[in-house]
Amino acid sequence: MASLNEWIDLKIKDGDINYFEYDEFTNIEKVGEGAFGIVNRADWKSGEIKVALKVLTRHSTVGENNMKKFLKELNNLRKVCFHPNINQFFGITKEPISNNYMMVLQYANQGNLREYLKNKFNSLEWNDKIQLSLDITRGLKCLHSRKIIHRDLHAKNILVHKDKPMIADLGLSKQLSADTTSSSTVYGMPAYIDPQCYKNENYIRDKKSDIYSLGVLLWEITSGCPPFSKSPVHIINIKVASGIREQPIINTPLAYVNLYKKCWDDNPDLRPTVDEVFGILERISLQDLQDNTTTNNEINPNIIKDLNKLILNSNNSDLTNQDDSQSSQLIVSTNIDLSQQISTPLSSVLPSINEDEIGLNNTLNEIIIAYINYNNKGETRNFNFDKHHKVMVGKFYNEGFGCSKDDYNKALEWYIEASQQNDINGHYEVGHFYFCEGTK
Repeated sequence: MASLNEWIDLKIKDGDINYFEYDEFTNIEKVGEGAFGIVNRADWKSGEIKVALKVLTRHSTVGENNMKKFLKELNNLRKVCFHPNINQFFGITKEPISNNYMMVLQYANQGNLREYLKNKFNSLEWNDKIQLSLDITRGLKCLHSRKIIHRDLHAKNILVHKDKPMIADLGLSKQLSADTTSSSTVYGMPAYIDPQCYKNENYIRDKKSDIYSLGVLLWEITSGCPPFSKSPVHIINIKVASGIREQPIINTPLAYVNLYKKCWDDNPDLRPTVDEVFGILERISLQDLQDNTTTNNEINPNIIKDLNKLILNSNNSDLTNQDDSQSSQLIVSTNIDLSQQISTPLSSVLPSINEDEIGLNNTLNEIIIAYINYNNKGETRNFNFDKHHKVMVGKFYNEGFGCSKDDYNKALEWYIEASQQNDINGHYEVGHFYFCEGTK
């Protein structure tokens, strides 16, 4: 069994690995430490850029099989190092005091994705999140197209530089460890691990395993939080193996939710390919969502007309002034200043829904915002919320708005009542409920 340094010396001599003198690097500063070594930040005089210097491994020896895997990974890195969404590998250097070899890697000035989301999540718009998703998927697409499987994709292995994510690690350090293989030995972050690894100790991680991890990443990008962040590790393992997944975040477009649910399907055969994931994300990003919601959070100039259609003209003879203690009241101003901005984004009120439902969703969003922001302003008319807005009440039950959890059966009851009153939206919701969702 050869020492790691002896083996790397040979590969450098053979020209398989680029070697840089350690004195080419200045201002070296430790920025992190993981299971496989220390990561330093440094200025590279030759390249005139900042780089990351990562200790290859703490193990003094590696087996011949793992040496071959390491060389294979280096060759793989050469195939993909050009890609903007993959952390670039420049070569190797040696620290003279410890005599440890270090990888010279592209430096990421915003840390990993977990840190990035923690620091910037509140300032990220939906367009930023979909772009992050696209870029990460684009990087994985490059890997898979060259038959490279990551096997340990998670938020800490995605680095961010100038708001651009880059897939890092590529299993390189793991394959330098003598006791690590590509089988289901459960290394990595448990919430991102293919559930098949928990069920079968001989399961070999493949492209579908990367897709599972990608699905969890897509969810984390919309939540800003680690998956199952309140659960201990051993409970996360059980949850993943049992098919339990995180819940969708409010205001996430339905197509995006459906996509990551497909990615983290328990059955690997039902997961999409990375090309399919990328194609769907592209279509989602190209949808002009701003046309379907109020631009810059303004009250839509057509809101009064919409309200009159949906509410005031629906059954004027039944409108009554009732005491607030007897029924829920909605105050609708017919004298709203349409140029006034609202402080609460529409996105925080109801989640986005599919294209066919967007018209109703717009109206519901506007009603809610009008109620919250303009209650008791201008000339108002009171009406019985529960009696006259059955579709909207059903929508609230369906989306879990104002109740402890989604109540699909209760939602269906309201949709049916609206349909029986010849409400066209009620007809649509009942049909959509049976056709697309089924009874719960």
